Amino acid sequence: MLTLKNAKIGILAIGQALSLMLCSEKTMYLTPDAKGVLYDAETKQPLRNVSGYISFSPGKSKKDLITTNNRGEFNIHGITYTYYLFRPSKESVGYPAEIYIDFENFKHKTFTYTGLVPESYAYSSNAEMNVGRIDLQPLASSK
Repeated sequence: MLTLKNAKIGILAIGQALSLMLCSEKTMYLTPDAKGVLYDAETKQPLRNVSGYISFSPGKSKKDLITTNNRGEFNIHGITYTYYLFRPSKESVGYPAEIYIDFENFKHKTFTYTGLVPESYAYSSNAEMNVGRIDLQPLASSK
């Protein structure tokens, strides 16, 4: 028999369940993690143990400062977006398929990675892509 007390308990339980659903944090992966190797375009040598900026967005942020290893390799983490109830469209929070590279004594480079991530990339799980070798052009010397 449904009593007023049982109805109140039921409504409270439904309210708590809804609030848990609304407050449950979800992650959308806007870009994959990326790894690759940087080379000097003139000497054809890897940029070993060199610090610079590599990012999925233009500009220099302290969080984007990386140091290559002794083989010139780098790794950067993808960009995520946190949401709670409604998943946004990829277009509303998306990023262009570009990596921005800025190292001292080298020309800035924008590397486009279109085609390296499958079209089926779901944005609900993280992926990693290997961008391979990226050649950086040294700035003109002042000779």
